[in-house]
Amino acid sequence: MARQESLNVSSSPARRRGGRKPTISREQILRAAEKFAPEELSIPALAGSLGVTHAGIYHYFSSRAELVAAIAAHASRQLEPPPPGPWEDWLVEVAFVLRGHFSQFASTADLAAIGTSVTFAPLVEALLRVMRDAGFTIRQAGDASELIASCALGGAVVLQRPNFDAAALVEDLQVAEDSPVHELAASAVDDDADAAFRRRLAVVVAGLKASLEAPTAS
Repeated sequence: MARQESLNVSSSPARRRGGRKPTISREQILRAAEKFAPEELSIPALAGSLGVTHAGIYHYFSSRAELVAAIAAHASRQLEPPPPGPWEDWLVEVAFVLRGHFSQFASTADLAAIGTSVTFAPLVEALLRVMRDAGFTIRQAGDASELIASCALGGAVVLQRPNFDAAALVEDLQVAEDSPVHELAASAVDDDADAAFRRRLAVVVAGLKASLEAPTAS
């Protein structure tokens, strides 16, 4: 059996439910589910497309949320690492790859079901290797992986709100104009999602770099 690992969830396959042996495999279900637009995916629709009963799907997945998380993990195995480069720049590109991966899912509810789980894949292995080769301990590399995945997940959530009106938010804020909260909201009026994401990642990378250079880093 191929080894699987995740950043923050158990990688063990879902325990099969009792009852009659299903006529379809977990892999077949996932391949079929990946063909659905996220907003159209449901257990009844998936079962209908496969010509099986709902029970055939529920034998492997107890809910749509569990199915979506499995689809994300399954798809993550196909993620390819960015081209080699300085670890600081490379890590940012990994975050963009992961954000694109998470952004395939239609709603924040789906994203919540996924969490930051990423099946052991070439991308994760490459990330750990690059961080370790840069001088981080393997535990620090793992923490950095978790942090970058969390940033990517948050970035995907931001992309789910294309109608966010920062100008209206500034007007609605019940704070003084000289408040730092007001200043921050006002600065986001003309913010570009990609530029903002890259700016936030720069803060993360700066922190990682500082921890690497600190004499007491563990």
